Amino acid sequence: MRDFFGKERAVWIVDLAASALFFLLCAVYRVSLEIPVYTVVLLQTFVVILEVMRYFKYKKSCDLLRNAVGNAKTVVSELPEPENCVEELYTELAEVLNERCERDEQEFWDSLKRADHYYTKWSHQIKTPIAGMRLLLEEDEMDKQSLQRELYRIEQYVETVLQYQRIHATTNDLLIKINSMRDMTEQALNHTQALFTRKDVAVKIYDLDFDVITDEKWFVFVLEQLVSNAIKYTRRGQITIYGKTEPEKTLIIEDTGIGIRKEDLPRIFEWGYTGENGRTDKKATGVGLALSKETLDMLGHGIAIESEPGKGTKVTLYLTQKRME
Repeated sequence: MRDFFGKERAVWIVDLAASALFFLLCAVYRVSLEIPVYTVVLLQTFVVILEVMRYFKYKKSCDLLRNAVGNAKTVVSELPEPENCVEELYTELAEVLNERCERDEQEFWDSLKRADHYYTKWSHQIKTPIAGMRLLLEEDEMDKQSLQRELYRIEQYVETVLQYQRIHATTNDLLIKINSMRDMTEQALNHTQALFTRKDVAVKIYDLDFDVITDEKWFVFVLEQLVSNAIKYTRRGQITIYGKTEPEKTLIIEDTGIGIRKEDLPRIFEWGYTGENGRTDKKATGVGLALSKETLDMLGHGIAIESEPGKGTKVTLYLTQKRME
């Protein structure tokens, strides 16, 4: 009630001033005292009734607002009806903020659900190379190449989850500078060398003598993901990595692997989507390509994938610097 009277203080002051002025004018013109008294009493009665009605309406609005504030999910429909242009604008602002909060909350829960799914799957997957190493260590003759392959798989799983955390952090450690495409490609091939063990797959690289403005560490990570996929789904044949500088700088990674079904291609960059190949390969997480796409977006590069089942896959990286996210 105190808030209401404080809000209506100016109205009461004007009302009392007007009543006093009316009495003064009546006195100046020697009007009978009964006339101003009856008039003022009647008018003040109407004013009091009007203020009482305004007070209950004000109290109802306050109660509605308190209930809205008390709800975990405030909906605009619980707010009192606006009475003027200012209140309409406040209501519109509340609607915009409410929609934004609901959208952000939904995105948060989707992200949390996605992360939980990924970490659960990751924890099961990393057990496989660990178990493989344990079995290899129990053999009389140590198979060093197989151990290196299993060790690399563990390292790749760990590196992927670290990059997953970094790319979803509020900041990143980008160091954008001029880098040699040949050097970055050779780094990625050296890191994935263990995967070629017991694989009848050759690698051919050419036309890589040009520079790219990018972050070396993140770009090499993307190349490792793409090369690993090419090795994983190529039982025999060749992986070819080459570049073009016209009409724009591009890097192409082609393999002669099992390929990707046409119906799976539109969704290959979705988080958690593995497609038919993923259902065949139980170790697929559906994270590698999605993470690569987000990384390339962050670096200002583009990616496109063409594939045909049984004939192989062609990955094209567009390296011309675009707007960085």
